Amino acid sequence: GIWISIVALTQYVSVASIIGLLSGSIFALVFGKEYWVIFLALALFSMFKHKENIKRLLDGNERKTNIVDYFLGWMDKIDKEKKGSGK
Repeated sequence: GIWISIVALTQYVSVASIIGLLSGSIFALVFGKEYWVIFLALALFSMFKHKENIKRLLDGNERKTNIVDYFLGWMDKIDKEKKGSGK
């Protein structure tokens, strides 16, 4: 839920990945789960792996995704197919 929400708001997959993992570690820490450290380690690793994306974000050159437009187009296609088949 968090990942797709962030992608929908920002259109940046890298931002959604980092925020999703960070929020997972915060969620686990708040609710007393011992594995929050694992989420934090994954978030830090993700930031390391996304360092070029982060640099492009800061420079204003990161490519945006059109996943929301793709999803909405896919839903329209399904609706048209249903109407065409008489369902």
